[in-house]
Amino acid sequence: MQNEQTLEDLRKIANRFDADTVSLYVPKPAIEVHGEKWRILRSNLLREIQNAQGTTDAMEAWLENLEIDDFIGNGKAAFERDGELKTADLNARPHSILSGPAPVYLTPLLADLDNREQAWIVEVNHEKAGLYFFDGQNFEDHSDRLNVPDYAQVVERRDINNDVFFHSASRGGLGQSHFHALGTSRQQEEEKTETAFFHEIWSALAHVLPSQTRTIHAVGTPGTVGHFAELAPDAHWSVVQHESGDGVQGLEVSDFHVEEELPDDVSLHKLTAPELDKAAGTGQISACYFNDGMVRLDESDSGKADEHFRVEAIDVGDTDMRMADICRKTLANGGLIHFIPSDLHAESGLAALRW
Repeated sequence: MQNEQTLEDLRKIANRFDADTVSLYVPKPAIEVHGEKWRILRSNLLREIQNAQGTTDAMEAWLENLEIDDFIGNGKAAFERDGELKTADLNARPHSILSGPAPVYLTPLLADLDNREQAWIVEVNHEKAGLYFFDGQNFEDHSDRLNVPDYAQVVERRDINNDVFFHSASRGGLGQSHFHALGTSRQQEEEKTETAFFHEIWSALAHVLPSQTRTIHAVGTPGTVGHFAELAPDAHWSVVQHESGDGVQGLEVSDFHVEEELPDDVSLHKLTAPELDKAAGTGQISACYFNDGMVRLDESDSGKADEHFRVEAIDVGDTDMRMADICRKTLANGGLIHFIPSDLHAESGLAALRW
């Protein structure tokens, strides 16, 4: 079993899981109290899956062994057909959803992949690293998932008492030279310590962010955040720098705003649902635009988020399922899916056509 995250991965799922598929979305509870909310939610989901039609043995085994610490991001998706199981991670928190057997229900996962305003933010300083998720409205603290030592612990690792290759020049605090390598200055040693700390952060991020994450936002003082960005391990991640001495507290929602615009009206066609379905099935749609009212994703604010202990069942005849299958067919035939705010596009179903 392998997590499927990229758009090309989802195209493969859209083709392979075109019928007889049970689809499941599992949110990470926003507030954990000794794991109790997760146990309730998992029990409810298992009961619903066991009562569902279709093949779900692999999905049941996966869910029974899923623990709260296994979440990368704020949600999980699982799709099973004829004993074959695919799973994926979501940045945002989905509703608890069960559908099928039917064509695979990809809408929340596609919307999560398409969302350009949500972001993962790393707070870098000389104390303790922080990790936050921004969903377009709220910042949610995920710092407890970032397995990184405090800056002071990194300093101690390079202390003269633990390294025979160093000799002490002074016994100052964190702002002074606690160690001097032979032939190096205090500033050089402090830079080496900072570099070691930032490598720890980058290493930890690889284990806690969904694999579709391509952009990381880093916030810190000018010199600090710049040094952190320089150490990004590979081309997989691009880094957007935010200079703020107050860390995440100094950020504004407007710092992440992306102006959403539809293509010129001349290039878009308003089609009825049957027309969309036919065009999607024949590969006529190059891109389809739906409003974000159908995505079934939550805001991150734990004070408002519904924990979704009640599982939402989506039946084959539901409008959401019909629109989801249009998304699936468009994707399977090489088209793109975009979700835009309802105030820009009140109705779903604007399409750019190939012919």
